[in-house]
Amino acid sequence: MSDSKKNTVIIFIHGLNGDPMDTWKRDRFTKSLPELIGSDQDIDGFDVYTFGYKTGFTPGQYDFKQIAKILYSDIKAEFSGREIVFVGHSMGGLVIQQYIIDRFKANEEINLKQIKGAVFLCVPFKGAPLAGFFSSFNKQIRSLRKNSDHLKELEEDWTTYTFRGGSKIVPKNMVHSIPQLLMYGAQDGVVKEQSSSPLHLDDAIKYTVDVDHKGVCKIDEGDTIYKHIKDFLLNQVKESKHSMMLSIQGYDKQKGDGEGVTLDWTPLFKYKPRLIPTKEIWETQLNHELTYAMNTWEENWSKKTNRIRVHGRLPLTAGIAIGSHFSKTKGIILEFDHYGELWSTEKLDKTYEPYAEYHPGNAQQNNRAILILSVCKDIHAEVKVSLNVENKDYCMLVNVLPENGPSQTSIETAAQAVAYASKVKEVAEDLKSKGVKEIYLFLNTPFSLALFVGHYLTAMPAIQTYDYTMPGYIESCLI
Repeated sequence: MSDSKKNTVIIFIHGLNGDPMDTWKRDRFTKSLPELIGSDQDIDGFDVYTFGYKTGFTPGQYDFKQIAKILYSDIKAEFSGREIVFVGHSMGGLVIQQYIIDRFKANEEINLKQIKGAVFLCVPFKGAPLAGFFSSFNKQIRSLRKNSDHLKELEEDWTTYTFRGGSKIVPKNMVHSIPQLLMYGAQDGVVKEQSSSPLHLDDAIKYTVDVDHKGVCKIDEGDTIYKHIKDFLLNQVKESKHSMMLSIQGYDKQKGDGEGVTLDWTPLFKYKPRLIPTKEIWETQLNHELTYAMNTWEENWSKKTNRIRVHGRLPLTAGIAIGSHFSKTKGIILEFDHYGELWSTEKLDKTYEPYAEYHPGNAQQNNRAILILSVCKDIHAEVKVSLNVENKDYCMLVNVLPENGPSQTSIETAAQAVAYASKVKEVAEDLKSKGVKEIYLFLNTPFSLALFVGHYLTAMPAIQTYDYTMPGYIESCLI
């Protein structure tokens, strides 16, 4: 349903005689549960999918063990290396359990540890009484009968491998705790409470909700069920996300916590007196080291996480360079400690509206433009003075400002910072469409924002960045 290549996917699995779309919605006029979650800005760190399979009351259907094998085939084809959260209704929950048990039994550590959570909605863990009234020629229905061999085996395996951390026979490398949310419908006439809320799932967070068997799936964002699922995704699943640490020692040798890549740039950066690497050093050394860090992520980390946490004290142009190497187009989420608060590129505030001031240049036929990022203060005037001193020709100058004008607090959240970076990208694309072949970039922003801007500036004309040297500006890295 949605595919922006986010690190975690939520897979919805319907039950007996269900449908990959209709199971999850009240009627054709309302959004389905997967659509509600996919469009919720608070939980936009996930892609959302539905899984469908052959089902019905006629003979010739697959049992849930076979469906779990089909699910495995689809996941390997579509989501290899990405984290997974399952949401299952009725028999769909048994498919999820079987899928998990199959990974344990096959000793598939990587595929098992992809699984970051499971939501069970009115699932007949111990069978459904009505299944006993239907044809024994239907494998799906037969597997759902109370005390069926499949259900007994599944309960035994679940107790062995997952219940309270699993038994001692599970190898240490295969021990894996999966957060679980379980909901039972108080009006459910199909699956009784003792079946949908059994003892061997006491590890799960459990709620009784005032719905029937089908109603548990047909909800809106104001319903209690939706709020519980949302809370589970935010507080149980997102907490398990991990990042590759990119620690760059610049003005000092502080190291970030976590595994990843460390680059020592301290010989090239000094804070007092301030020393900034030349354009040549960026081209011959520093950009190569960033490429090495990028290759390390692709080879060793990309299948585990798309989150990269940057740590270091560096000039603003270094933020642009780092962000451009670890770009948005690669599906990466950048994180940075912004004055004690972890900011990330994961979310964009659509209500925040930076604006751009366009000014004519001194050489209309020139194919160079000046791009100024005035966030903490407006540097338009001082940049123009520097350009005049250096006798630089340009066709246009654009100053991009925060919604309420420049100040130390003009951008207050990570989502606003992402909105500003997106605006810069929009302006750069506009300049490109006007025939600009080269952009000179000057900025006065927090480092986190410089990092985010670089993250967005891809597929652009050549961008020459400039560092402030008190007074004036010098050439820094070219991206």
